[in-house]
Amino acid sequence: MIPNLFFTIFSFEKVLFGIQYALPIIILGSTFTRIAVAFRATNEATDSSLKNNHTRAKSKAVKMLFLMVVAFVVCWLPYHIYHAFALEEFFDAAHGKYAYLFIYWIAMSSCAYNPIIYCFANE
Repeated sequence: MIPNLFFTIFSFEKVLFGIQYALPIIILGSTFTRIAVAFRATNEATDSSLKNNHTRAKSKAVKMLFLMVVAFVVCWLPYHIYHAFALEEFFDAAHGKYAYLFIYWIAMSSCAYNPIIYCFANE
């Protein structure tokens, strides 16, 4: 008996979505949440000026981590929507490959945004 091709492709897309998108978001979100909670729970500085600087630095770090998660989500979501809903059928043959390449480029460019976020968040 030959397995249903649609079911096989649909299941494969679900597995890819889970491994490549949902799992990293869960790991990033939970890790960064734990870091943010740990930052907010510690008050090591005793001098008021040092305490303000320390609090400001922790706040910047939490914002930087949040921006990294948002960049990942925004960059990879179009790619997974494209595959999960088989959007290649909505594009004609002439423009379909360009739409896919654009979506793929956005997804792959997500790793290039982390150094930019580091640079501007640490000013």
